[in-house]
Amino acid sequence: MSASVEKKCGRKAQGDETKQKLITIGTRMFGLNGYNGVSLRALSKESGTNLATVSYHFGGKQGLYEAILYSILERKEKIFPSEACVLNRIAMLKSGEINDFELISWFIKTFVKGLIVDPETIWAVIIISRELANPGEFYPVLEEKFFRPSFRNINLMLEAILGADIDKMEMVVIGEALIGMSLKFVHRKEFLFRLGEDCYTPELIDEVTDILGRRAACFVGCKECC
Repeated sequence: MSASVEKKCGRKAQGDETKQKLITIGTRMFGLNGYNGVSLRALSKESGTNLATVSYHFGGKQGLYEAILYSILERKEKIFPSEACVLNRIAMLKSGEINDFELISWFIKTFVKGLIVDPETIWAVIIISRELANPGEFYPVLEEKFFRPSFRNINLMLEAILGADIDKMEMVVIGEALIGMSLKFVHRKEFLFRLGEDCYTPELIDEVTDILGRRAACFVGCKECC
């Protein structure tokens, strides 16, 4: 490899590293302050780059924000149980390998761990929550690629547990309640304060998700809870 090619590859690697750094730092800043609460100057200072860097790599703040949202879409199945996993568990339910209680408990535990185990994911989820509360230009993409598939997976699970003839209104309300209950644990500061804890430890996460999975099963009305 010639020296010029090596130099070009080195610049590309450095550029890719800078882009990823801006996405990581931007995710935290947008999650913490919202879109309008983040300036290019603040991004530049926090990331240790000059003011032109965001525009060079992303075309500006809006471009960076959209890149962050696309990065969230790419990790959706790390946050939310995938359709393939849900269908596999439903098949296990129908074959008698697991019961209703174990299905809903698995779903909630998997979802909540996906939300809170990785600190970087927490900021991504807060951005998603902000988009739900105040939809922006990118919202239709999130609706199609994130929200709609996620709620479809919940509906598949609820139909498997409660029957295909479940009233649509009831299914939607239950699904929304399960999502809301789980998202509460992303905003961890108040919750951890009440427990007298400083942070989520693996042991605390296991304990919290065990309780949530068990209580969610009772909320849905699994026969094993009655």
